[in-house]
Amino acid sequence: MTPRQNRQADYALVSGLASTAEAGGLAKERSVLLLWFLRNVVGIDDLDAYEFVCDGDDDGGVDALYLEQSTGDEDHETLVVYQSKYTQGPTGVSPNAFGRLLSIASQFKTATALQSFLAGQVEPKLRDLIARFELHHKLEDGHYNEGRLRIRLALVTTGALNAQAEQLVEATNQAERAGYLTVYDLRRLGPLARAVAAPTARHGTIEVPCTPAERVVVGSSPSRVAMAAVRAEDLVGWPGIDDRTLFELNVRRELRRNRVRDQLDGAIRRRNEHKDFLAYHNGLTVVCDGIAEEADKLVVTNASVVNGAQSAVAFARAADEGELTPELNRPGILGGSNP
Repeated sequence: MTPRQNRQADYALVSGLASTAEAGGLAKERSVLLLWFLRNVVGIDDLDAYEFVCDGDDDGGVDALYLEQSTGDEDHETLVVYQSKYTQGPTGVSPNAFGRLLSIASQFKTATALQSFLAGQVEPKLRDLIARFELHHKLEDGHYNEGRLRIRLALVTTGALNAQAEQLVEATNQAERAGYLTVYDLRRLGPLARAVAAPTARHGTIEVPCTPAERVVVGSSPSRVAMAAVRAEDLVGWPGIDDRTLFELNVRRELRRNRVRDQLDGAIRRRNEHKDFLAYHNGLTVVCDGIAEEADKLVVTNASVVNGAQSAVAFARAADEGELTPELNRPGILGGSNP
């Protein structure tokens, strides 16, 4: 299919998810889309996800609100403000789509601003979430100014960002911090939706830089196995992490947030321990159709991570936040046949 046909097909799939019968009492298509996103991308339990969708006539631009707890050794929480934009077709999304989302963020940065916001008409569910997260109390105690409370904005849309919108996202993150404004548009949602609907191994090759001294290859086709030390900086460049298609053959896919994930995030952020990471991490397991040995790398065909999806995503998160170092290595076990 042409790129245009691909986009039309992805829109049909994603828009179908926004009209699922599992939506319960959510009437708006953008709300149902966000519910699907919270369940399948963020990883919130199916029933719990309902609690965080607060889309309504008086939401001020907040369609969902979620408080991410600190991970590992970190001592902060992140308030994630979600906005969902449902388009009537795979159309372009301009910078105008970010107006309300960027402006509402300021209401959650000071106690005075939040109090002023709550003094007006506010969607009851949103008001309840603000109280549940104790945001006013935390802002009064200086959590935001001290870095104990952070804010992240996320736009989920069935459209595709145009060039000007992409520039706005980049400029906003440079002005605030990396990852402050995140967008899941059709180009990201389409592959995610396909991965959930019909899992198949991702087609293509992955290059794994490693010298002969950093790898062991045993067996013969169709049961060839390679074990290699893979640098995290190389691993996060593998295609399919962002849209989760790299994990399609993983029966558990990316695990929901748990204690192991929190400890992993904490370990990655202790840079002084990166040189020893290879020794205490249990590795990444990948199935594939072929492994080709070259002097300075392995070339892996049609790979799928079947164990270690949680780690791969954690590395990608850390890369986005500038936490990776060249010393951070982990073993990868690659199994497959000769090409």
